[in-house]
Amino acid sequence: MDTRSISIDMLKAISIFGVVYIHSAGLMGCESDISEFCRRLFLFAVPCFIVTWAYFIEKSLLKRNKKQQFKYLKKRFYHLLFTYSLWSILYFVFYVDFHFKDLKIIDVIKTNFAGEGWPGQYFFIVLFQYIILFPLLRSVLLHKTIRNILTILSIVTYIYYAYNPMPVEINSWGYRTFIPWIPHFLLGIHLANGYTKKVSPWYLLLVLSIPLEYFFINKVFHISNASYIHPSVLISSIVISAFAIQHRTTQNKFIALIGQKTMIIFVANPLVIKILTFGLPFSIKVHQCTTITKVLLPFISATLVLIICLIFDYLIKILRLEKYLN
Repeated sequence: MDTRSISIDMLKAISIFGVVYIHSAGLMGCESDISEFCRRLFLFAVPCFIVTWAYFIEKSLLKRNKKQQFKYLKKRFYHLLFTYSLWSILYFVFYVDFHFKDLKIIDVIKTNFAGEGWPGQYFFIVLFQYIILFPLLRSVLLHKTIRNILTILSIVTYIYYAYNPMPVEINSWGYRTFIPWIPHFLLGIHLANGYTKKVSPWYLLLVLSIPLEYFFINKVFHISNASYIHPSVLISSIVISAFAIQHRTTQNKFIALIGQKTMIIFVANPLVIKILTFGLPFSIKVHQCTTITKVLLPFISATLVLIICLIFDYLIKILRLEKYLN
């Protein structure tokens, strides 16, 4: 069998399943501490997407001269903007409350087109910023002192805001600014240039620290800050991404398929969940749930959403809309 770095596809496949799980765990009911634990466990997913995205962008730039690099980044920006705009309009039409007399343009833009219109929209806002800043951040990596300072500041910031209330001004921006994602972005560039040391598979167990840290923060400090701004999420996502990119494994066609369809699954899953919310004939109440259903139903929900997203992708291909919606 082929032995390319299919582990990156595996990382992307697991990560996109995690994103879908976070969004859909309560679709069939049976929300519990178990599903909440798994939600926390999957928080490495979006940071890993930032790492792999930066990794592939850097790989592409390394093959081009400076003039070609600018054209490539420009092309990626416009494609991303077009896809973002189409999906944002679709979600706006689907979600908006059409009381036009109460509808203000500024509020519409802030609510539906500035990163909070649908789950995952903020991810596009982050990518827009990084495409613009990519040349600058690439140059940062050439200066070891600046790189180390940024790394230390990021770690200190993650620790401080994990265990202290976040200012309202910062909290209102959520994950939409590029700043919380700087370590992941720089790691992607770093890995593309082959600078990072090999990561032992034992370090993957650090992912278990995410739900444990959340339990500790919520129960002991009674603080509930932005989900991704925690040291356990930062460290786990860095270790998992580095391991996946550095190691090769045998090719699996299904894993490769999921890994290559992450964008359409990412943008379509909230819509699928919304439709299923109206279409499912049942929702099991918590008092009716057994331990088995508490464990299985959230995974069944996520798998169902994932399959429907793949069917949707197939229909998009048949209709030749892939270059617009994906």
